[in-house]
Amino acid sequence: MANKPGRNDPCPCGSEKKYKKCCYLTQINAPSDLCWQRVQKTHSGLIPKILDVIYEHYGPSAIHEAWEEFHLYDDSEFEENKPIVQIFMPWFFYNWVPDPEDTEVKKKPLKDTPPAATLLLTEKNRLNSFEKEYIESCCNRPYSFYEIKDSIVGSSIDVEDILTGERYTVYEKKGSQNAVPGSVFFGKIVIIQNKYYFDGLAPIQIPPKYKLQIINLRENIKKDLKKEITTEDLIELEGVFRGVFWSIWDAIMNPSPPIMTNTEGHLMIPHKIIYEIDSATKMFEALHELCFNTSKEDLLEDATFSEDGELTDISFPWLGKGNKKHETWDNTVLGHITITETKMEVDLNSKERAKKFKALLTKKIKTGWSLKATLIEPIESKLKQGFKKDDESESSDELTSEEIMALPEVQQHLETMNKSHWENWIDMPLPILSGLTPKKAAKTKVGKEKLEVLLYDFESKALNNPSPGQTVSVFKEIRKKLGL
Repeated sequence: MANKPGRNDPCPCGSEKKYKKCCYLTQINAPSDLCWQRVQKTHSGLIPKILDVIYEHYGPSAIHEAWEEFHLYDDSEFEENKPIVQIFMPWFFYNWVPDPEDTEVKKKPLKDTPPAATLLLTEKNRLNSFEKEYIESCCNRPYSFYEIKDSIVGSSIDVEDILTGERYTVYEKKGSQNAVPGSVFFGKIVIIQNKYYFDGLAPIQIPPKYKLQIINLRENIKKDLKKEITTEDLIELEGVFRGVFWSIWDAIMNPSPPIMTNTEGHLMIPHKIIYEIDSATKMFEALHELCFNTSKEDLLEDATFSEDGELTDISFPWLGKGNKKHETWDNTVLGHITITETKMEVDLNSKERAKKFKALLTKKIKTGWSLKATLIEPIESKLKQGFKKDDESESSDELTSEEIMALPEVQQHLETMNKSHWENWIDMPLPILSGLTPKKAAKTKVGKEKLEVLLYDFESKALNNPSPGQTVSVFKEIRKKLGL
């Protein structure tokens, strides 16, 4: 007798398609369609019955108490049109139990039973066997985070519980049409007649990068429990997982503006320091060595002089040797110095660099200058300023960010910088890998799991927004080096 083909094996019918996308469908679609339709019908049919139980046994305050608990008491007011109601109502029906010490529910409900379980106990004779099985499964199955592994459009989704590692083939017609492998969702999977179905899903697919937060949570729980996480643990810790879901939800729905730092890790706050000076020549002689990779003579080639040969205008960068963030860089631009006949302006991008320059100036030249002003500008305003082409007048149009990025010299610089970064990435200790380098992390199961998430996120960004030296092929090469 021939072995049954696996879902990803070639279909034995000879169609050259995978078995799961060919004859397998004819075996599962008809019965699963009927069962899926029955599950949907049962789900809808139970709603008015459970609401009647809530009205009779719990009272009008119940939904507001449940809403507050579901939102971890953040003072949110119940609104039936909010998207989150999609996951809240199933949780309210099948998971919520009033707090006996803090409830306005007047008629005491049956002990430790959510509304649907109360329906099962009080109206048992009026429910059919399918409804009973549905309620029991919904009341006894846990919420968790699931990663989408594969899908058959219009039929099913293969998922893995990130917290327990269990795999499920969930029968789902609508959701399978836009299931994105690698995405994560929070919700519940129920078992009806030995088949798996979704119940109570959050209304968003969670981007893959948030899986790292869930992995860290899992490992911390396993460390506390000193064992693998079970279904019973998921039920017991449901409030913890809901809290993590809310933190992810808030990050997705209300993203914070990025915190911009320079390569030294300083918060980027543009500073302009303005000095009154006695002599441009004297100031240049004292400071030209700050641009250590260019000779004094070369710097002076771009300077402006008066008719009698006095220096009147010169600009040059203040450089630091090496770079804390990029080991392959020979230098870092710390600021920009402009010297005229009676004034010197120094542009820097952080408070720390401004302080460092002031101390350095005092050390290099004691007299012949005085501090006039220090201007601090919000980074948002600085970013809105355009860049002008060197060969055009002040009245010329500003370059857009797209035009700047398209400049050949910018593209070349990006490619060199990115290639250097990714060539050295596997040997860089990363906080997100608990201080391990990717090369060392790849030697552990959890490390490999985290690296898969990181590389999947990098590849997705490279695919949607390719950048010189930062393409999908670069990350495929990294996978190869790490043995992934």
